[in-house]
Amino acid sequence: MTAFDELVRRHATSAVRAARSFGGMDEVDEIVQDAFVKAYRALARFDLERPFRPWLIAFVANEASHRRRSRKRRARLREAAIADGGVAESSAEDRMMQAMDHVDLRSALGRLDRKDRDVIVYRYLLEFSEAETAEALHCPVGTVKSRSARALARLRGMLQPEASND
Repeated sequence: MTAFDELVRRHATSAVRAARSFGGMDEVDEIVQDAFVKAYRALARFDLERPFRPWLIAFVANEASHRRRSRKRRARLREAAIADGGVAESSAEDRMMQAMDHVDLRSALGRLDRKDRDVIVYRYLLEFSEAETAEALHCPVGTVKSRSARALARLRGMLQPEASND
């Protein structure tokens, strides 16, 4: 077993959880695999003085974000084609994914801006410490604290819109 195989073994569960948390529900395995491949290729740039997990999860977050953007681009193209009469209707899989995108926490997370979503995912869904989150997001711990508080307030507002209207 190589050292990288051991890193994969140790961090695969965190990577899978991160891929799900960053919105890659339908492509978790692909996101994780691509993130590990990209991390492997970038190992020469890894700073041994820093923790590995936040560095790896940044690859997962970037890959999930890339795939989410691609999915949105494809959806816009599909909508444009439908509007132009080029496509009759979306597939059952597309309809299911759209329905999943509009439910509970994942939907609200998807509506947050990237900085807010990332801090929530790292801190609360991946259970990173404030220091690990700061490392992963390349910002000071104080920024993580303030960003977390603001992001949680926004998320609560999205999840309980009736309460904010009273």
